[in-house]
Amino acid sequence: MSDKKRRLKQYKYFLTGDIVLQSQTIIGSGDEVKTDSDILRDAVGNPFIPATSFVGVLKNQLEKYSELNGKLDNVFGFSKGDDGLQSRVNCSDLVLTNSADIFIRDGIRIDNETGLVEDAAKFDFETIDKGASFKMKLELNSDDKEVSDKLMKTIQEALLNQEISIGGKTNLGYGKIKLINSELYYYDFNKKEDVNAWLSYTKPVEKSINPETYEKSNTDAQLLFTFSIKDNLIIRQYNADPDSSDASQIKSSEGFIIPGNSIKGAVRARAERICKTVNESFINNKSFDLLFGKKLDNDAVSKKDEKTIPSRIRVNEIYLREPQVEKQTRNRIDRFTGSTMNGALFDSEPVFTLPDHSLEYNLEINIKNATKAEVGLLLLVIKDLWTSDLAIGGEKNVGRGTLVGKSLKIVCQDKKIFIDDKQVTDEDKTFINDFISQFNNTEIPENIQKLKKLYLSKEEV
Repeated sequence: MSDKKRRLKQYKYFLTGDIVLQSQTIIGSGDEVKTDSDILRDAVGNPFIPATSFVGVLKNQLEKYSELNGKLDNVFGFSKGDDGLQSRVNCSDLVLTNSADIFIRDGIRIDNETGLVEDAAKFDFETIDKGASFKMKLELNSDDKEVSDKLMKTIQEALLNQEISIGGKTNLGYGKIKLINSELYYYDFNKKEDVNAWLSYTKPVEKSINPETYEKSNTDAQLLFTFSIKDNLIIRQYNADPDSSDASQIKSSEGFIIPGNSIKGAVRARAERICKTVNESFINNKSFDLLFGKKLDNDAVSKKDEKTIPSRIRVNEIYLREPQVEKQTRNRIDRFTGSTMNGALFDSEPVFTLPDHSLEYNLEINIKNATKAEVGLLLLVIKDLWTSDLAIGGEKNVGRGTLVGKSLKIVCQDKKIFIDDKQVTDEDKTFINDFISQFNNTEIPENIQKLKKLYLSKEEV
């Protein structure tokens, strides 16, 4: 086939449907009017998903497929100096099709040494609530039917299976999306009937696509921890209503949630404590920062000037089912006199579990480009969660936030194992102990060396 003919777009593909948010989502506008980070809104005040953001996350997802190495520039385009290639992908902004609740979420940064909030480390941001739906129409112009069939089917399956997250703070569980009401079809402009259908704005006849999808490169690890709440838990939000409790469990329009930032904060703090106790070299050689991420430039004038190492750990938000809420009143006692301190009466509404621990929840931890040592460290953290040694949320000093482990599924390096609280086989013990022993080994894996060269200065490397 000549170069001229290869440049002709003989096929036009369409993937349509509704993108529904499966967790709260941050599509930042860059404005700081209502909060430290406001969401993006259209002219009438509704949130929307810009096409640039959506297409960007699709390309990022496709980069995980080794078979597509070197092919994505031909699809999504590129620009290098005076050279470049126009993208063959067209997409409109994703506009809201139903009502959307907007929430303001708070965030803090905890000093791991003292357990207290760091100075000037309080911030807030807007989120679009779970359940918001956006109309999607993705178009691809192509001259290679075989590749495009497989590419579009891979995108469709990734969206259907909730493998893609969009917006900010996705490593904390925000921005999970799912495609519903999906249609995938194409026009073949070599055929007169398809040309007529295209010109008359009608769909082609019998142009469904059912090829195999591309296989993802298996470099990530997944830890799926199933647990129940041991007694009660509270991640506090403060109420402005004077007739309400001073603090209650944070929630969205669909009910109470355990936010991903609370989970990841507890996991990171315990992981750092384990490293300092068992293998401090994991911190000294920067492996810890390259796993959990770190801000490198604290003296930046603006957010754009900040330099960070991105985290490679992603957790999910957890929605609590059938919550049992009880208002509890407490006061502060003067330790010297033993009497109640004036003005120190307060109440809170934690979420309680059922006595038989039958309500179970899933915590999913994904590690991008994982090494065995990193998996070993996270397994030690999960062990502490499982045995109620590590608590999540606030008021831990009065026994809140501890969990009871039920089971753990480990997916790593083409192997899957499942353990529960009843029995662990010798083979599974050997498999798990291999990760732990790798964590105790101070040798730096090759992919960590590459990350160090990418993010750290020559002196730090």
